[in-house]
Amino acid sequence: MIRRVIILAVGGVFALLAMQVPAFVQQYTQRLGGWHTAYALELDKLQKRAENLGQSRDEYIAALRVNKEPEARQEGDHWARQVVYFQALDKAYKDLTGAAPWMRLVVFIEHYNSHLAEGTWADYELTTPATVEGAAYGGAGFVVGWLLVIAGGMPYRIWQDRRQAAAGKKKFEGFDPL
Repeated sequence: MIRRVIILAVGGVFALLAMQVPAFVQQYTQRLGGWHTAYALELDKLQKRAENLGQSRDEYIAALRVNKEPEARQEGDHWARQVVYFQALDKAYKDLTGAAPWMRLVVFIEHYNSHLAEGTWADYELTTPATVEGAAYGGAGFVVGWLLVIAGGMPYRIWQDRRQAAAGKKKFEGFDPL
């Protein structure tokens, strides 16, 4: 009886924890979308500056990077890094928003950004998602919790079975029914 209660309690805790995964990934995706939009606006401004000078964005950045002035070279290096970072954000955002619900965790791990994840975690509030995806993660979490209880109890059960078997042998050692 107590074993069943422990299994239900641990399984329930793991189910609640696992249900947080799709909610966290959703909030991470929203934060990623905000950063994506902000970077896109900044790069649009850079594009307009380049066009005003009759250059493409890449030509403008390249010109800054070979400029004689150290400040201009630093700005060119800065914009070159921003373009690369935006490309990574853009790919991650498109992949995450285009992924099937069952693949979002895999895509999240593939495009993991510690800066965004830390910000998401700092603002994260526990929730109980009422979606099929949340229920599936909850069910999987329950099964993991159940298996951990079973696996955690195995050494005790083996020890108990051996002890009982040894006690049974001693009990009948001197017994001769004939």
